[in-house]
Amino acid sequence: MEQEFPAFDQIALGNGSCGDLYVFGLARQPQSNRGTLYLAALQAVNTGAWLVPSYDVLGFAPRIESLVVGKGNHGNLQLIGLLDQRVYLAAWQDNKTGSWNSYDANPLDPDGFRWKSIALGKGYQDNLYVIGLTDDGKVYRGPWLNRSGSWDKSTELLGDATHNWDAVAVGKGNDGNLQVLGVYNDQVYLVAWQDQCDGRWHHSGRVMVSYDKIDSIGAGNGNQNNLQVIALARGQQDREDRLHLSQWQSSNNGEWHGGGDVLRFASSVQSFAIGNGNNDNLQLVGIADKRINLAAWQDATNGSWHGYDHNPLDAKGSEWLAIALGHGYQDDLYVVSLGIDRKIYLGAYQTCSNGKWHPGPASPLTNGSGRWNKLRLRDVPAAFSALPDLYSAEINYTLSSWDTWEPLPLTSHYQGMARYHDYYVLPFSAPKPVTLGVESKIVVLDRSTRRELRRIELPEASRPHPGGCQIVGDFLAVELESYNEEEPSILRFYWLGSMGKDRDPWLLPAAITVPRALNGVTALAITDVGTPPNRYYVLALRSGRDGQELTCFKIAGHLLDDPELKLGDPIYIDTSFQVPDGKKHGPDNMNLLTDAKGNLYLVTMGGNSNAPLETNFEDWADLWRVDLERRKLDFVQSKHVHTSAGLRVATGVHLRFGAGTWVEDQSRMAMYASGPQGQLPAPGIKAILATNEFVAKPG
Repeated sequence: MEQEFPAFDQIALGNGSCGDLYVFGLARQPQSNRGTLYLAALQAVNTGAWLVPSYDVLGFAPRIESLVVGKGNHGNLQLIGLLDQRVYLAAWQDNKTGSWNSYDANPLDPDGFRWKSIALGKGYQDNLYVIGLTDDGKVYRGPWLNRSGSWDKSTELLGDATHNWDAVAVGKGNDGNLQVLGVYNDQVYLVAWQDQCDGRWHHSGRVMVSYDKIDSIGAGNGNQNNLQVIALARGQQDREDRLHLSQWQSSNNGEWHGGGDVLRFASSVQSFAIGNGNNDNLQLVGIADKRINLAAWQDATNGSWHGYDHNPLDAKGSEWLAIALGHGYQDDLYVVSLGIDRKIYLGAYQTCSNGKWHPGPASPLTNGSGRWNKLRLRDVPAAFSALPDLYSAEINYTLSSWDTWEPLPLTSHYQGMARYHDYYVLPFSAPKPVTLGVESKIVVLDRSTRRELRRIELPEASRPHPGGCQIVGDFLAVELESYNEEEPSILRFYWLGSMGKDRDPWLLPAAITVPRALNGVTALAITDVGTPPNRYYVLALRSGRDGQELTCFKIAGHLLDDPELKLGDPIYIDTSFQVPDGKKHGPDNMNLLTDAKGNLYLVTMGGNSNAPLETNFEDWADLWRVDLERRKLDFVQSKHVHTSAGLRVATGVHLRFGAGTWVEDQSRMAMYASGPQGQLPAPGIKAILATNEFVAKPG
């Protein structure tokens, strides 16, 4: 089931493995400063798809009081927290694999330190430094992570030891030198800086500007990468707190320049965050009267500052406690927000292409996304009946390589076919016996280019034969079989949200061994049934030694990304899959469909022969009504379809091989099929895979 998140107190963002945007939430326990750390949501930056984990990914992390996020060695994302005012590594992510890892229970800092707040900054040799403010008001360079991934516990006092600092911030200055900024007696200081050439720290004590009152400071890199120091403060001429450009540092020579009152037009805010938006323009985004406002922005081309209109960026009626900025899909700037209901939302975002701001959706990110099918047919029998008998289109896809070394017999072939957005996903079986160099895989076809997008090795080497597949929401289910009938099948699942030209889909952790009593499983189908909050999956397997059973499972206690995913009790339905005229048309492939009223249907697809040289090979699709309560399969209708292979031998396009269905809209569906293998039309020419589409006409 969907993870029930508690009320959050803090949010933080970071770009982790593959550059994906990760949203973290910290939920403190009642009457305690300690909180539970959650990976609340993530976005695949190559596609924009969101995934809300259904389980506690960071359940191993210690209970912490506050969180900061940064990138360490090899780009590994580091989650650093305070616990009992000591510095801990709560978790870290391997940038190559995306896996999350815990650390030992020991604090990173030396005994005797008590920290009020910490920040992270990249410095000498790309080391990650903890810069912190202690309880007694001193600024220290705290523990640091080197390029090899080892933490050093040593510390160094920074700046004037006689000052009791009120706040600290960090920024990247000229030549990449790490700059440490501080607030003392309502004055902004350059506390210290680290030389990027030799790693030495230089203590400055430079006073940048004085205010009547300072709430907070921050820093960001603006035009020509010049470091801009921003203060939320009240000056002598101010009636309320507003943003000020305290000073800025030239990236060319490191000289500091007075900011003056250049942000006099900036709107009044109670808190702010800094990020780079379109064209790398620096954006100052704040909360004013619980709404998100763009207080000011700097033009990256000439350094000029600009105000914005006073209309909030978020949706009307929104109210926020905190915001964080990060880069997501297409490098758009995202304002992730903590609502007054203490749920996490996408409050607003700026498109990188044109700089326009857009309000985010009204529902929280933590509601989940892509779990379920977005469309349901109003009338499945009518949509099925409207499918054409003759294929609507024959489309050849260019493959990156030939599928197999042996065109006959057809022991290696495509089995199952599913559509995801503008992609076709086709599992491919290794030959029997397994031939060296030919492995079972998933081939992804791009419908827009008519070329192979990528091929993905299937995970179970001992189960080289896929038994079909189906997609529900953003998730793909695949059944994998052994050529040894005594070995049970295994079910695996993928999240397709990250799939693109340069990325595989995510193989999810659950690997379900089909009960031994169901030996002989040869096909799979999956859909969702019900409405929130009582929505669940139904998974069907063609089972039995002779395929004389349909075994269904209700998956109500888990979602498909859950490592503890379980099928539940089997629901056996005895059936021969014979239609009323006594013929049996498979099924070689199956798909489940749910109509708008919640009725469950099964589409079976196949042919009347498996013989490779059969010259009278016909293709049939049959529609069945599934009644789980009665454990009964009721025949609805059959459709004798004609592929581009006609009655040619089985090497052509047939429902026996790659086949599946697609819901076009609430009244129309489509069906598609493929040939068994990629064919070589002539020596020296790349292999092609033939497919057919059966698409009902609109209206």
